Amino acid sequence: MNRRHFWFGLVLFVSLAGSGRPALTQPPLSEKAKQRDELGAKADALIQEGKFADAIEPATACVWLFREIDGPTHWRTFDAEQRLKLAETAEGFPADKRQKLRDVMAAEARAKKAETAKSQDALKLAHTARDGYRELLGEETPEVARIWHLIGRIDLGTNDAMGAKEANESALKIRRRILPVSHPDLGRSFSNLGTAQLFLSDKQGAIESYQEAIRIWKAGLNANDRLIALGLHSLGNVQYLLQEYEAAKQSRAEAVAIFRKALPKDDHDIATSLTYLGNVQDALRDYEAAQQSYTEALASYRKAHPNDHPAIVISLIYLGNVQHALREYEAAKQSHTEALAIRRKTLPKDHPDIATSLNNLGVVQHSLREYEAAKQSHTEALAIKRKALPKDHLDIATSLNNLGLVLHSLREYEAARQSHTEALTIRRKTLPNDRHDIATSLNNLGNVMDSLREYEAAKQNYTDALAIRRKALPKDHPDIAESLNNLGRVLYSLREYEAAKQNHTEALTIRRKALPKDHPDIASSLNGLGNVQNSLREHEAAKQSHTEAIAIYRKALPINQSDIAMSLNNLGNVQHALREYEAAKQSHTEALTIRRKTLPNDHPDIATSLNNLGNVLYTLREYEAAKQSHTEALAIKRRALPNDRPDIATSLNNLGNAQHALRDYEAAKQNYTEALAIRRKALPNDHPDIATSLNNLGFLELCSRRPSAATIEFLNEALTIKRAEHARLAGIQAEAEQFVTANDARSTLGMFLSATLDPGRDATPVFHQTASFKGAVTARQYWTREIRNPKDAITAELLRKLTIVDRELLGSSLSDPSVSRFPESADLKKRLAELQEQRKDLERQLGPV
Repeated sequence: MNRRHFWFGLVLFVSLAGSGRPALTQPPLSEKAKQRDELGAKADALIQEGKFADAIEPATACVWLFREIDGPTHWRTFDAEQRLKLAETAEGFPADKRQKLRDVMAAEARAKKAETAKSQDALKLAHTARDGYRELLGEETPEVARIWHLIGRIDLGTNDAMGAKEANESALKIRRRILPVSHPDLGRSFSNLGTAQLFLSDKQGAIESYQEAIRIWKAGLNANDRLIALGLHSLGNVQYLLQEYEAAKQSRAEAVAIFRKALPKDDHDIATSLTYLGNVQDALRDYEAAQQSYTEALASYRKAHPNDHPAIVISLIYLGNVQHALREYEAAKQSHTEALAIRRKTLPKDHPDIATSLNNLGVVQHSLREYEAAKQSHTEALAIKRKALPKDHLDIATSLNNLGLVLHSLREYEAARQSHTEALTIRRKTLPNDRHDIATSLNNLGNVMDSLREYEAAKQNYTDALAIRRKALPKDHPDIAESLNNLGRVLYSLREYEAAKQNHTEALTIRRKALPKDHPDIASSLNGLGNVQNSLREHEAAKQSHTEAIAIYRKALPINQSDIAMSLNNLGNVQHALREYEAAKQSHTEALTIRRKTLPNDHPDIATSLNNLGNVLYTLREYEAAKQSHTEALAIKRRALPNDRPDIATSLNNLGNAQHALRDYEAAKQNYTEALAIRRKALPNDHPDIATSLNNLGFLELCSRRPSAATIEFLNEALTIKRAEHARLAGIQAEAEQFVTANDARSTLGMFLSATLDPGRDATPVFHQTASFKGAVTARQYWTREIRNPKDAITAELLRKLTIVDRELLGSSLSDPSVSRFPESADLKKRLAELQEQRKDLERQLGPV
């Protein structure tokens, strides 16, 4: 009887002998499994020692135990049978072939040992082992497939992704033919193939390979096997790279669940899994969940490692970033400070990782309005990066960008422009034209241009940034809302109110969809929209926007924060326009109180609140109080701003108004004159603020003395500018704004008539200025005439009706009965609404064909 039959008989005997009293004589399953594993380990050891004949007995017994416990078709049974087959085949070889097989097995063992330390030696040994197994055992054997798998692993370690792909495909080809369909080695081949595909940027192929590996492992292994969790991690990584965040979240959450069941609660693999899960939660802006994941991971790392371990540093950084996103700035500062301290202790002083931690800390300091500290952090980070990295490295651009943000907050605008310009140059040189980082630099540079009042340049930057973001991001991404919000702000500054309103409305819609309902960015959009609505005289809508913004800021931030003051300021302006003067006074007073408490004494925002409060006091005829507010506002602006800034001209103009009301005409004239000089120097010749200064000087002349040639010259130039502004708005089809400018021109036109209509004075200029306003038409009429044939009878009739409606609308703005076709006692607001509806209907009928 040979050994194989002996072991078979022994197992059969034990089985049959115990059939009568199984509970007493048959070993428990766990004991049999232990016996099976011991026999398998013994057989493996004997085979590795080259003692093939001795290995046959334990290998045979192991096969029968596997068949009894796992079944004849299980992959573990297959492996046991292959072990026995190898021992029997080797035992049947002549002595020289047996020795050669021992040499081949030794080469394989040395290759595995040298895999990481001496990869080239390992690769040579693996090729030797593969060729030897081919010669001795044949091509399609588990041993040859195993060596191909090893070669692929070594190739990946040496960054030879193509070699790794080919080797794993060779292993997979053999294993698919000879292994059971649920064999884990099939999954290992798919998994390693997926890693090679990922290295070769074939992300979709990698996903398919990882999914197949996971499917095989789930079919052949325990549900909580570590291999399944590792496969899910690999799959989640590729999904994360492809920005398939929901799918990545599902994969990583499943991996965490498996590890929690299979490992001790503080195991390193659980902490790593939680970190990966936190990354995708962060990407999905589920910051609360991400914070929970990072916090648990950090606690595990602290228990498992020394206090200065790199894993603790990484966890602190991730946690600090998500705390920053949650606006828990003090906690974020603490996390990044600790991470920086560890890195300073463990790394060389000019290591790039120290620069990264300085950058993170600087971002939080900026959010805490610790601007000087943030500037110091970003400056040091930039110095380290310039020393350690190539001059056009993207990390240098990141530091320049963040330093530029701080310089902007410090009102060091030229330095900020220089930083953002250099950052943009590096990113454009290094990245594709449609990369999001380029949009970020364009956006930030636009912010500086806006602050420098270079509005057209800012508009161009914001427009370019928006185009990139629309192409690169989902349509409801908050960064698109940011670009729309900023573009809306600069359009507002350019007095393109309808376009600004459209941008702010779209930004608000995106933010309401993408962010929590009380997020400050929603309040920011409401503020921008409210400002535009106020300028369009949609005062009730503006009041509602600013009121909602304040409610959000009061809920999201401490009551003394500047955003609340800004919203109170804007609400006060709307209340002023609505003639709710006491409410406006209260809003501006509260805004001023907050700003005095939170800002330096000479901060321009304090001057803004003083200016707006002064305007309300002026309207309430509290002229002395108004004068005091404007005087203090002017003093702050003179200290904080260059002498030729238009903001100083605004304060001079408003102080002049108060002095005028107090009949201090000389002081008023001096301030009006200085305001006009600044505006002529700083603004385009046709800017409406110049018309305001000219208007005020002309009115002062009318009030203080008989009209002179200077009075007429002031008012005539003011009307010319206002007419040009009216035409500009017509050119951009800003129809609603045209009626606002027409209404604004009414008082100036009245003063001009009063100054010029004296006996003996030439009436030609009067006629020219008056007729130019009476003949104004809206942009839509010009547009219609360009594209429609007025000789057509239907078109001609529609155009005639449109002209009548436009004349009525214009007449209501100028309060001129010669063009107004409804009685003074009519409900003006209702009639205007009716006329607007008529215009819309006529325009629809006259639309493009």
